[in-house]
Amino acid sequence: MKKILLFITFIGSQCIAQIPAGYYNSVQGLTANPLFLGLHNIIKGHTQLSYNALWNAYPKTDKKPN
Repeated sequence: MKKILLFITFIGSQCIAQIPAGYYNSVQGLTANPLFLGLHNIIKGHTQLSYNALWNAYPKTDKKPN
């Protein structure tokens, strides 16, 4: 059990993502409905994957530059 917990802790510590520079610039200072609409516009073009599709997508979506 300790090995599993240690492994999960290690993997979790490696999964820290950074927000791209300027990602939220279009919604700064907005509140209420304009904020909701602005956030929707930021994410509306996303691609939704099933959990099973993750394993094929992961090498491309999480490839490091080095």
